[in-house]
Amino acid sequence: MIFVDSTPHLRVYRQRVIFPIDPKMPSKGSMAFIINNDIESSIALINNNRISHNNRFHVYFMDNIYEGRFFGRYFRENKTKERFDLYEKVQAKAGNIICQNSFVSIGGRNFFFDLIMIHEIFFKIAAKKVVPYRIKSEQYIDFLKNIFNDQRFNQYSKKIILIDVNSWVKNIKKEIKGRKFFDNPVFLLYFAMMKNFNKFKELGDMNIIFYSNDISLRLNPSLADKMSYSLFRNEISKLTGKITLPDENTIDKELQKDEVFDEVIKNFSQHYRFTGDDEESDSEFEEKVRDRLDEMTEENKELGSLEGKELEERLTNELLGDQKILKDLNEIITQNRVGKTIASTKRDEVLREKQKELKLENQTLEELQKMLDRSATLESYSVEDKVKTTNKNVTKIRYPNFEKSYNEKLLRQDMLNILLSLNDKSIPIYIRDIKVEDTSDELNYRDTYTVQLEDANRVRHTLKFDMPKFIDDKFMYINGNKKLIIKQLLMKPITKTGPDEVQIVSNYNKIFIRRYGQKTSSKLEKFKKAISKTKTSANIVVKNGNNLKANSKYLTTIEYDELAKDYTSIRIKKTEFLFNQDEVRKILEEKKIKINDNELCIGFIDNKTPITVNLDTQLIGDMDIIDFILSIEAGKPIRDVYEGETSGKKFVYSRATIMAKQVPVILLLGYLEGLSTILRKAEIKHYFTDKRPRDLTDNQGVVQFSDGFLVYEKYPFENSLLMNAFADIPTKGFSYADFDSKEVYLDIFDTMFGTRIIGNAFDNFYELMIDPITKEVLEDLNLPTDFVNVVLYANSLLADNSYLKENNMSLYRIRSNELVNAYLYKAIATAYIQYRLTANNNNPVKMSVPRDVVIKQILMAQTVEDYSTLNPIVELEKSRAITPKGPSGLNLEQAYTQDKRSYDRSMLGIIAMSTSPDANVGVVRQLTLEPSIKSPRGYIEIAGENLDHLKDANLFSPAELLSPLGVTRDDSNRTAMATKQSKHIIPVEKASPVLISNGAEQIIPYHLSNDFTVVAKADGEVVEVNEEAGLIIIGYYSEDKKAGSKKTKADISSYQSIDISPRIVKNGAGGFYLSNKLICNLKVGDKFKKNDIIASDEKFFTRSKIDGTRFNIGSLQKIACMSSYSTYEDSTFITKKLTEDMASEIVMCKTITLGKNANVDFLVKPGDNITVGDDLIRFEISFEDDSLNKFLETVGENVKEEIKSLGKTPIKSKYTGVIEDVKVYSTVELDELSPSLRKIVSNYYKRIDRKKNIINKYDKSNSVYKMGVLLNEPTGKIETKDGKVKGNEVGEGVLIEIYIKYRDVMGIGDKLAFFTALKSINGEIIPEGYEPFSEYRPNEEVSSFVAPGAVLARMTPSILLTMFGNKVLVELKRHLQEIYTGKPWEPTK
Repeated sequence: MIFVDSTPHLRVYRQRVIFPIDPKMPSKGSMAFIINNDIESSIALINNNRISHNNRFHVYFMDNIYEGRFFGRYFRENKTKERFDLYEKVQAKAGNIICQNSFVSIGGRNFFFDLIMIHEIFFKIAAKKVVPYRIKSEQYIDFLKNIFNDQRFNQYSKKIILIDVNSWVKNIKKEIKGRKFFDNPVFLLYFAMMKNFNKFKELGDMNIIFYSNDISLRLNPSLADKMSYSLFRNEISKLTGKITLPDENTIDKELQKDEVFDEVIKNFSQHYRFTGDDEESDSEFEEKVRDRLDEMTEENKELGSLEGKELEERLTNELLGDQKILKDLNEIITQNRVGKTIASTKRDEVLREKQKELKLENQTLEELQKMLDRSATLESYSVEDKVKTTNKNVTKIRYPNFEKSYNEKLLRQDMLNILLSLNDKSIPIYIRDIKVEDTSDELNYRDTYTVQLEDANRVRHTLKFDMPKFIDDKFMYINGNKKLIIKQLLMKPITKTGPDEVQIVSNYNKIFIRRYGQKTSSKLEKFKKAISKTKTSANIVVKNGNNLKANSKYLTTIEYDELAKDYTSIRIKKTEFLFNQDEVRKILEEKKIKINDNELCIGFIDNKTPITVNLDTQLIGDMDIIDFILSIEAGKPIRDVYEGETSGKKFVYSRATIMAKQVPVILLLGYLEGLSTILRKAEIKHYFTDKRPRDLTDNQGVVQFSDGFLVYEKYPFENSLLMNAFADIPTKGFSYADFDSKEVYLDIFDTMFGTRIIGNAFDNFYELMIDPITKEVLEDLNLPTDFVNVVLYANSLLADNSYLKENNMSLYRIRSNELVNAYLYKAIATAYIQYRLTANNNNPVKMSVPRDVVIKQILMAQTVEDYSTLNPIVELEKSRAITPKGPSGLNLEQAYTQDKRSYDRSMLGIIAMSTSPDANVGVVRQLTLEPSIKSPRGYIEIAGENLDHLKDANLFSPAELLSPLGVTRDDSNRTAMATKQSKHIIPVEKASPVLISNGAEQIIPYHLSNDFTVVAKADGEVVEVNEEAGLIIIGYYSEDKKAGSKKTKADISSYQSIDISPRIVKNGAGGFYLSNKLICNLKVGDKFKKNDIIASDEKFFTRSKIDGTRFNIGSLQKIACMSSYSTYEDSTFITKKLTEDMASEIVMCKTITLGKNANVDFLVKPGDNITVGDDLIRFEISFEDDSLNKFLETVGENVKEEIKSLGKTPIKSKYTGVIEDVKVYSTVELDELSPSLRKIVSNYYKRIDRKKNIINKYDKSNSVYKMGVLLNEPTGKIETKDGKVKGNEVGEGVLIEIYIKYRDVMGIGDKLAFFTALKSINGEIIPEGYEPFSEYRPNEEVSSFVAPGAVLARMTPSILLTMFGNKVLVELKRHLQEIYTGKPWEPTK
């Protein structure tokens, strides 16, 4: 008997073999990968006595979640149900085997790892992707490497791969050939050995055991050479007589044939112009063609004998006339066409009416719809009486109500309207029932909606999806982390962003409408030719020049701009036309001539009477500019030449960019609603005649069809933009009526794009582009709301060259929490598309969405970030961060040109000056403290020319305001750096508010969440204080009583809890934690008023009866502005006192994962003092081996304890400090834990329950967020899908987090900033007794130096003003103290 990994290499072995094991630990450290094609083969292997695990393998495992990328295609599949079914079969037929659901539960024991399902996925994707042989084998090699070297298996020293050859080849003919057999690991490895040996060798020292019944063959790539493939071919045939692997010559022929097939398919595709609109259709088409070519070469021996170019030509000719493949091709093209609109029936009407009566949380859907307040504005309130500042500009609070207002007035209504929008689809879908359930747990704060639907086909659907709920109106709690949505600067639905570009933006997608072509119109072309031939005539003076740049800042017409490209002026006797608007406006000003706002002056008659174009109609009276010029009597020479000129047939037209395809707008709209409908909607005057029209004017155009001629009016110019496209469309082969049906358009799309399937994408845009939110915005802007009219309006905007730059705020609105509904709409739209495409099938794909689809999109979003509670400035700035990125936004880095990153005047009053001074400059910006947002829908108010109404609160961000004097005096780059640095402030021991104040440090508590300050929402009183639980309960009085009447506890209508216990918060990516703690000095029975600051963070805020609650920006210290050896480069020194004043309390976390049977001998408690090297925990792993336990019972007690102590594992502290907290998470029930672990977990649960029980007295709901406190600490078993808790692999066990707080004093090498962005690195610490001092106050140390040169170099003069101002204030206070006490001032010790 021999280990199978020791059998002769590449030689069939017929004796009994056993799996390799570690003799020292025969039941641990070994694993066997099973690569079989069916579960029966795996069961047979487990039971096989000839290739045997020798009763050493008792665990069987396979993954249930598979995620990755094969052949460029991403996949993620949940196979939990399939695994359950397979496990049942294994348990029933394989003796003494345990099927494990969690890898962690295996615990290092020997096990079978079955790869049946991941191979199924690999070969399923391989079947859909027609790729070269070499790539397929390379991908399989990489696939095997990744599995074999998975880090999970690092603890396993003995690994083998087992492949049952028969399971893969039992349905294969005696001799293997053709593409089909590539879906087989045997052949893929054989091919790699033969044709890509270097890639094959990458597998390394890996024992692959091929077997059949009781025969085995070992292959180890590390032992193979370049000729091993030949030996492998001979030996593998001995395992089974069913197959013979092809030799190298046969494979070379197959490769050559495959190359020929590639060329044939290419020829065929070009002939029929087939290029699938998506990967699926391309692959399906190519697979069908290849199958047909295989059939042809097998059926026709003559074809099979041909090679190279000869075979290619013959196969191409045969294929072009092959009716079978043409039929298949037609099926692919037509199978996804949109179904016909279904007429409304009585049942539909009943469903629509019943829908209104459905209730969602005690309100009918009809009532909820009526609650939508589109006129809602953002409410504001004043805290002037609550703060002591003289700057009243900052005391009006409005911005914090932006998200609050959306949540209360629009969030639920938007979600409901998204669902109701299904009523209006081509297959109407109605809500039969809707339910919402709070499914929050310790890791998520969410609602789950279950929506029952029924459509006009009488098919019923169910949508079940999670929606995040908001904490403090702006935070989400997902997967154990608080998340914050960065504000999105979203374009309004129709915006013109360039002279020839309009963007249509919605929650579904984005469409670009652009002008295409060089020649604007036949008139202009003929006119330019006429001018060039008559410019030397009497009474005609022409000056050439390009004036487009000069005119770009004015509103003009496209006809005027086209003339301005070539001419500066045209004078015809006494009439002069000027094409430089700077010159025109100069003359108007000199002659004091006034024109209307909607008029454009383009010249003068007799040098005094202005010639004006109406900008609305683009006409001079009833003539365009060229007709007007031609109408001048003295211009007869021009007119005569003009009438004899020709201009060509192709002129500029509008195109839409959809799905990366450029389609003429008239074709897109005609496909959707028919040409006659589009002509009517576009209000294009037209008529149809069966005879060629005579005497057409220059203002008329004509389109020829097979049965006649369509004559239309070219002007206004948007008519021409639509109709000029017909010059590139083969209309002569179709009748006029044909263009009212979709078939003709599909034929044209086939010609233009090589596919008819693109029509499906256009249908999707037609039905889904205008989502309910976009529709509402369009209505608010008085714009069209149906898709066709929206595109027509966009087309009309291209009729001139006027536009606003993309960084102009007039083009945008601001959104935040609305993004949640945007993701929901996209998910439901995708589900509807899948259903609509299969609605006419016998088994349509019903509408459904993954339950976590919205949450998953949120987690993947660029605009959603983990919320860091490092300091209040981070929250203030993050809650005001804004970017064009996000759904339907500007997401490509290369799209952010210098113009788009620059600051535009329209941003004043909305966006602050500072932006991140790095790659994100101008990409992520900051809203001001009080931006001019008008409504919860995010409409913004542009300041305009008059800026007098804008105050500092409207102009500067919170971080800018918290550094008074800096933003108005320092270099802008330095201000941006100071703003960025302020986000990294951590609390220090001796922190102070600013002395020179603009009031910002007093009002920011009203802009913060409850993490840092708690502001009273109404009048009330303190109801309960529980120091042990760390809770204060306050009650708010109802507002029913008359104003001024005395209120008591009996008048309380709602409660709020304040968590005054230390709260461990993570510093984002900083790698450390802080311990924040709210301080509240109120006692039970104490009363408070609305907007009083009830609690604030003890480190970040200073509270006093005189000055109120003020933010601590840093530490007030005496410094000198002078140079010394210590200020070289960025360096400075600090005194010993300053190192202590700037000390911070840092918290570090140590995580320990224990199995459920571990025995804990010792665990620290909150409040314990520790030093470096002290034990944090001591534990021993409890073995489940009965023989070990029996042995321990036979020895004496002393020996037993000594043996046990040898197994105890201590975890020691790396810090000296205090245990701030100990948190415990268990993935199993209490009764499954060891006694010691059960006690620890139980005590922790009791501690958490103490807090929960207090809150439950006032709020009996089951929510994880109650009364302003997030109850996310678990008091029971945590359910996990992957065995992970907070990112740690726990499996069935316990996660313990120990938080250690230590004091971190400032040291050499640490950075500090002198208030503004004047940062320095500490190069020296002055010891006590050696501190510098000044002559005036010799008893007071100078704690640091700042170099005057640094102030100049960094252009931060505000530091001098701040220094001088603070000096005056400090000394004034000291002198007043001296006058009052009669004693000289002395520094405090």
